[in-house]
Amino acid sequence: MTRLLAAVALSAVCYAQQGRIVRSKLSSIQPVGRLSAKASAIVVASFRDAVQSGPLVSGRLRVERTLKGPILPNEEVFVQANVPGIGVPNSVQVSGLWFLSGEPGSWSLMPVNSTSQDDFADMYLRVPIASLQNVPGSASVNEKLAGELASALLTPSADSSIADQMAFLAGEMSPSRVMQGIYGTLADASDLHLQAIGVSGFIESGDAALSREAIARLAANAELRNLPAFFPGSSLCNSRPSDPESIRLLATIVIPASKLSIARCAAYALRAVHAPAALPYLAALLDHSDRELRYEGVMGLASFANNLPIHDPKTSTAMMDWLVPLPGTPRFATPETREHFPAYATFGQDEARYVNFWTRWWRDHRSELTGQ
Repeated sequence: MTRLLAAVALSAVCYAQQGRIVRSKLSSIQPVGRLSAKASAIVVASFRDAVQSGPLVSGRLRVERTLKGPILPNEEVFVQANVPGIGVPNSVQVSGLWFLSGEPGSWSLMPVNSTSQDDFADMYLRVPIASLQNVPGSASVNEKLAGELASALLTPSADSSIADQMAFLAGEMSPSRVMQGIYGTLADASDLHLQAIGVSGFIESGDAALSREAIARLAANAELRNLPAFFPGSSLCNSRPSDPESIRLLATIVIPASKLSIARCAAYALRAVHAPAALPYLAALLDHSDRELRYEGVMGLASFANNLPIHDPKTSTAMMDWLVPLPGTPRFATPETREHFPAYATFGQDEARYVNFWTRWWRDHRSELTGQ
């Protein structure tokens, strides 16, 4: 999920460029998943009756929904917060998502901005009072949080920190049907950037059908896959399609009409699946104009021939066990195929050697592997 976190966070930049998002504090926000673990209560509520005495601000929250804790809907609770900077007028009435520490009778607001707590806006996330997501009551706290964030993203002039928070939250969560539904809503939105967040979630969901749907949407929509400042390409790097049709669609993304960054991610995914259906597309990359794509072609063919396990980015990257051949007698591995398995720096020093070797290897084995 770490690639999803980075990719979705970039959406704030593109939103800001187009004037859709109000502000962003990506470098200083506190991820809601971590706030959730620390909070005694989480509510969607309206704040009113503000009183400030020095840095201490107090007021009342009128609760609409409770995501965690003992506070009931429609209850009013007294809260306080330390806001040493900008004064809070008595007439202020703001609504959003609030994280509370303490216990009934002594609730304190927890800031959502970790470095600047001098503005009352740092004390809550702007989400709509009327939720746009139907999240079941049995959902986990973080699933409910994701539903609130998605509702906010679907409203006009959404705060860019909401997109940042969705990225952080997704990076900390396991796939679930609730999350699949939330990503489905975003993927079907009219805004391309919301579609990109939803498509990224499809890929990261671990569901083969949703991943296939995401790849199909990207293959069919050049505007979506070529968004200038945000793209689902980083999540695409994590896709591991096994069926021939998904592999074919993935290969269509590696074309001149695709932005180079997303083409490289699609090529990396092709390299990582080690499936016979991917081999013709990997071989076609050997004479591509881009060196990184040529390298992915070499490494994809080499990984298949040397019987390496499929690289699971969620579990095997740190251990590097994806570089250890599977047990048994490999069908295509030879001392020569192992010798022509280069690191990227080594490849750059004598590229022709590796490209020529794997071009010959593919010519010699193509008929056996494809029946053509």
